[in-house]
Amino acid sequence: MLAGGTSTGMADSIAPFAAGRWSRRGIPGCAGPIGGIAVGLAVFVVAPVIAAGIATGFYSPARVVRLPPVRRGAKLVTRATIVNATPIRRAVQEVLSSCGCTSTVVGSRDVRPFGATTLEMTIDTTKLQGEYSREISVESSPMTAQPLIIELRGSTYE
Repeated sequence: MLAGGTSTGMADSIAPFAAGRWSRRGIPGCAGPIGGIAVGLAVFVVAPVIAAGIATGFYSPARVVRLPPVRRGAKLVTRATIVNATPIRRAVQEVLSSCGCTSTVVGSRDVRPFGATTLEMTIDTTKLQGEYSREISVESSPMTAQPLIIELRGSTYE
């Protein structure tokens, strides 16, 4: 700051933060520079999850699951976390797979607001050769949203 109270630029506005004197007053639990960073991270991490949840009802960080190469005929088991990114209770209505080689087990069909459940997926590679890609569709109730699609990708060898 200049003597007359005029700012010289951005360096003056971030100096209190850099010195550890900056705080988020008026927001409970957010005092000091760490509190301000935490609020910023919460907005950047939670907002996309909520936006995705409003569009799909359910959200999963693992939209594409890459499986390791295995000998043809092996059975692979993997899990994905499914998050209800909406403020309303949702239920897993139906889980569909793109082929008969994939089976699924849902941890809990009833998912509270902003809660999570697991989806265990087993793929039998007996009829698969080389590179493969299979889709799992998770439909929620109420049926106001698009289904969540999880893709399984992998390869087999002889």
